[in-house]
Amino acid sequence: MAVGAVLRGACDFIPKPVDENKLLAAVGRAVAKCRLLRHEKMQLRASAENWESLTPREKDVAKLIAQGLPNKLVADRLSVSINTIQVHRAKIYHKLGCKSAAEITSLLHLLS
Repeated sequence: MAVGAVLRGACDFIPKPVDENKLLAAVGRAVAKCRLLRHEKMQLRASAENWESLTPREKDVAKLIAQGLPNKLVADRLSVSINTIQVHRAKIYHKLGCKSAAEITSLLHLLS
């Protein structure tokens, strides 16, 4: 019975008779887990909204940045100037709230 309950999403299993301290501790852990999951879900939703705020070209640039390509190669692949890529990159970082290419990579993995 305990295994089935845990597989269905139970955070804990407390056998009877219930010790009040164990019950309160289990409820506290469940509430903390719920808060963490809700926070993660809100972050994922915000990240998806931020991603959708990018223009199609900014999305193309972001995907290439996430692959680790430098500005010059991104510019060559998209047939634009390096300055254009630098402007797109700055807008992408601002819109996504990222500070590095690694953060963009993480965000794209999270969204996929």
